[in-house]
Amino acid sequence: MTSDDRGADATPEWTPLGRYERIVRCSQGHIYRTNWWPLGSFKAVRLGATRIQRCPVCRRWRMTRCVDRASLTPSELAEAAANHDSGIW
Repeated sequence: MTSDDRGADATPEWTPLGRYERIVRCSQGHIYRTNWWPLGSFKAVRLGATRIQRCPVCRRWRMTRCVDRASLTPSELAEAAANHDSGIW
């Protein structure tokens, strides 16, 4: 399927870079991709299912939480595909 075959409202194609990459939403509503390791974190403070980490959109430390990809709109998926936090694994 080429980009011409898809409609204008088609969901953007996005494949995780690794098995631990997740889409998250910060407490201000920004959506971005991050590496979400289940047993540790090098760039965030873990608080159960949430974490405090630096949002790449507003560049402030925010509470973040994983988001189910199926619940996101095409525009939110495009926002997540465009924004990724630092490359520290």
